Amino acid sequence: MVSRIADPLGQSPLDAHKITSYVIADYSGLDFDAVFFQLKPILEESQDVMDSIGKPVGMARKICHVICSQQRAELLHSQDQYYYRKSEVAGLLDSVFSGPLDESDIPDDYESLLKGSDAMDMAADIKAAFRQLPLRYRAAIYKQYALGEKPANASYERRIVDKAVTALVDTMNGTPYVPARKPYRKKNS
Repeated sequence: MVSRIADPLGQSPLDAHKITSYVIADYSGLDFDAVFFQLKPILEESQDVMDSIGKPVGMARKICHVICSQQRAELLHSQDQYYYRKSEVAGLLDSVFSGPLDESDIPDDYESLLKGSDAMDMAADIKAAFRQLPLRYRAAIYKQYALGEKPANASYERRIVDKAVTALVDTMNGTPYVPARKPYRKKNS
């Protein structure tokens, strides 16, 4: 089921499955197979174009983002539930902690039931989900977005912030945070 298309630079083959996995992680509620089977033939047909550009992975990801955006728009149109994206929530957290959200902060495809209350609804969703997170995740989000203490990219604190934002998005999308179970280990006697 993995579709590999040769990279013109000979580095590594384009993997439609890997590209879909990478991009779809930011689009809650989308069907992986639907995106994958739409992306695969496009990548196969556009091999010549990707050869001439020289950046096939970046181009493939952009194509996949377009496919995901289209499918997300169709999904949002057909359902009452709005599915938040991690990138949207991460972008809004700065505004939520600095004061009231402005209408310009709201994504284009977000619509609340009452006209003009999009910012209030989204801020309320973020704050309600925030309260449901474990204390260490709330502290990590608060330190970065309210206090402006940004951890180094490869640090343990950065991984905690990323996990915290993912848990926040999952909670906002109706999947409550469940801590991972630690594997049972026998003690050495």
